[in-house]
Amino acid sequence: MVGGYDYANSQFDRASEARRQPGSAFKPFVYMAALEQGRRPDSVRNDAPIKIGNWTPENYKGKYYGPVTLSEALARSLNSVAAQLAMEAGPKSIVELAHRMGIESDLKANASIALGTSEVTPLELTAAYLPLPPAATDPRSISSSGSPRLQARCFTSMTGRA
Repeated sequence: MVGGYDYANSQFDRASEARRQPGSAFKPFVYMAALEQGRRPDSVRNDAPIKIGNWTPENYKGKYYGPVTLSEALARSLNSVAAQLAMEAGPKSIVELAHRMGIESDLKANASIALGTSEVTPLELTAAYLPLPPAATDPRSISSSGSPRLQARCFTSMTGRA
């Protein structure tokens, strides 16, 4: 591995040893768990403020879009929809899927897993992304105007279903 500021001063390997919350980078695992249980890219959820116990996940800048497809919700990285899906699919099934995809860290099976609150290393998160189709990880999936172009084909590639 290459990296770090000064190897003579610190041999800490930030790629394989540093643990960080992945945040929204964890959302594809939430959506895949929901898709495995029968949801579809064109399934609709209401993007609106929600409360799960004492937790109130909010979207970036407090903006909500109302009824959205799962494809659009993932492309826009909508926190409220990710939290809804985590509760529908079950946090435990999300942890199990993430482990199958290559995450090795101990993940907490709770509602906030939808927003990537369990710590992982950069290396294991990167490795877990390898099976994802290019459309799911392509930053060009969102146009410069902000309108989503993420196609259902990435979900089809993930699940084998249209």
